[in-house]
Amino acid sequence: MAEPPPEVAESAPAAPGATGNPGSAAEIQLPSAAPVPFVSEPEEERLVSNWSAIAIGIGIVALFSPWLFNDLRLTKWLAGGSLLVGAIASLGSFGFARKHDWTCNLVALIGGFLILSLAAANPGLLRPLWEIDLPVKARDLDTMVCVPAAQPRAPGKAMAADEVVDAIENVIRQEDVIVAVDSLSMPTLRPKGLATRPIPVVAVHVRLTNLGSETIPVSGFGEGATVPTLVDSAGNQFAFLEARRRVPDKQRAVFDAKAPLTAELGATMFGRSVGYLLLFERPPGANLDQAKLELPAAAWTRNGTCRFQFNGVFERTASGVTKQ
Repeated sequence: MAEPPPEVAESAPAAPGATGNPGSAAEIQLPSAAPVPFVSEPEEERLVSNWSAIAIGIGIVALFSPWLFNDLRLTKWLAGGSLLVGAIASLGSFGFARKHDWTCNLVALIGGFLILSLAAANPGLLRPLWEIDLPVKARDLDTMVCVPAAQPRAPGKAMAADEVVDAIENVIRQEDVIVAVDSLSMPTLRPKGLATRPIPVVAVHVRLTNLGSETIPVSGFGEGATVPTLVDSAGNQFAFLEARRRVPDKQRAVFDAKAPLTAELGATMFGRSVGYLLLFERPPGANLDQAKLELPAAAWTRNGTCRFQFNGVFERTASGVTKQ
């Protein structure tokens, strides 16, 4: 009869602190690791805010727009936009400005202002062709402007239709023509011939000068609508005798009775001026204080009448005005 298998005793649990073999069935308890908290990386600080970036971007586009788009109106809009956005960005930067906000805002403001100013006042500096594309101002052949005699190109003051100016202190500018009275004298004419009596006259030297770039025809004084008039303070009119055109002379003013009255005011350095001596008959006891001279602008192909007032005999020279 077979013998029963030997009984195997159950192994008792290992006592605490007992060491077992590495191959034993007892498990080794390891301490659990503490959880590691999640730390996010700090966000990098931006150098420029959104509004400032937009402002500087518009300003840069406006600066190069004359060559990028070739559109004057678009350049003005971009420059204005740079000013507007730069102002908004500057207001929003108070107390919250980033590192380069103020730099961008100032560049946008200054650049926008300069570009807008040039585009409005002198677009030819940005793009020469734009100067040609600007509408040509219509010529004003009627308005007369009173300007100081020493500053013929000054802005002056527009004159009323019946306004009179002082012949010594002022000249009259009409578009590109300067009308000046350079002297007033009371000589005596001595016509040729023994039977011809001397004639006392009032001689007025009138000078026309061209400030423009176009040639201006001048018909002279003495016929039809170009006859000048001279009256005294009481309203008495002096009879007009003749006009004589000045001829070239380096020493003094020479007026030739035989020279043709028609002339041209040239656009070059030479020939820009022409002078006329207007002769009026002088009655005995004539008084030239507060006398008035009227010159029809038809003599230089313009409209209206230039009116000057005198206060006695005088002469204008390069050194000043001499009164007698």
